[in-house]
Amino acid sequence: QNAPTVIEKAHQDSDWAQSPLVAGPWHVQFMAGFPIRSQQNTLMGLMTLLHTEQPHLEKKDYEALGIIARQAAASIQLGDTRARITQLSDEHQKVKRAFDDSESFYHNLVESLPQHIIRKDAKGCFTFANENFCQALGRDLKEILGKDDMDLFPAHLASKYRQDDQKVMRTRQKIETTEANEGLNQQTSYVHVIKTPLYDHQGQVVGVQGIFWDVTEKITTE
Repeated sequence: QNAPTVIEKAHQDSDWAQSPLVAGPWHVQFMAGFPIRSQQNTLMGLMTLLHTEQPHLEKKDYEALGIIARQAAASIQLGDTRARITQLSDEHQKVKRAFDDSESFYHNLVESLPQHIIRKDAKGCFTFANENFCQALGRDLKEILGKDDMDLFPAHLASKYRQDDQKVMRTRQKIETTEANEGLNQQTSYVHVIKTPLYDHQGQVVGVQGIFWDVTEKITTE
């Protein structure tokens, strides 16, 4: 109940007469308890006034007890909130460490492979490129990130690359092919290409990842 519970003669109360609080060593004779509730009206505890005599409490005294109960409720909720924030912070740190470890593993892996590996966002801008790709273009990574194919390749190649990227994102299907690329010097080179969609944590396509390597010598030999 919301109103305070008052027991004026605890030694005569059947529920409390044998309690150590009443029978000894405390010898409590008077009790007044007020419920401590959360903001969701969930009972969290009881604010209790104990007295070894039988005092006379007025209305204002019970109101004060109710105020103290509400303050206690706020204090408990504050403690719970702080504990929850601490828990969330710890969980965040664990997730961040796991993410950093994953990123470190991915970075070490792609840098150890002989293939060229790149990632682009949905707009076609580069968000990652491994060292092999940078060396092939003769550019530093900072000169590549944020650029699109039109900034790095001849127009006819950039247009084809963009069409392939859009197809991968639209169909969510992998593209794997060996394609012939004719450069500005009229020489033809062959590249084996694998492109796959990139997803965010909600399963939405946010870009593409490309892995490719030169197979001109192999094709020429065949």
